Amino acid sequence: LRDTHPLASALSLGLALLVISVLNLHLYTAKAGYLLWDGATIGKRAAHLVVSLVGNIVGAGAVGILLGFVFKDRGFANEAVAAHFNISPQSAAVSALLCGMLMFVAVHGYRRSRNDFSGSLALLGASSAIVLCGLEHSITDVFFVAFTRQSALRGLTVAGIAVLGNLVGAVLF
Repeated sequence: LRDTHPLASALSLGLALLVISVLNLHLYTAKAGYLLWDGATIGKRAAHLVVSLVGNIVGAGAVGILLGFVFKDRGFANEAVAAHFNISPQSAAVSALLCGMLMFVAVHGYRRSRNDFSGSLALLGASSAIVLCGLEHSITDVFFVAFTRQSALRGLTVAGIAVLGNLVGAVLF
């Protein structure tokens, strides 16, 4: 979708993140930036972040596998995903770092002005930039691996780099 309808693709992540934020669901990349927020609760936040990450991996993987049964001919996605994972580890790390920063901007901007239109605009803008720039979002990468069932080792390597990069980027920002 990103190649044929980039704006629709970008807004789809934005709308999904808006729903996640409105419902206060536990998305790893949305919570990562708050890890060091309060020194007294770092242990609790770290445990919650690990649980969120595991839950997100299981959820994204399960949805990817289930959609693989619906879309038996995944040829339309295989090439795009292969190209997505054909990235150097250094590029994946920088891309994931930038994604983590934008995710924090999106979520924190929304949280600071929850009942204001500007918060939704910050969330939609920052999350759309992630898609338009093709940045590495760890949970999306897990979905890609599960859905296409190709490049599993390469995909999991990039997803692993993205998990750490998303965390570091969000915390640094």
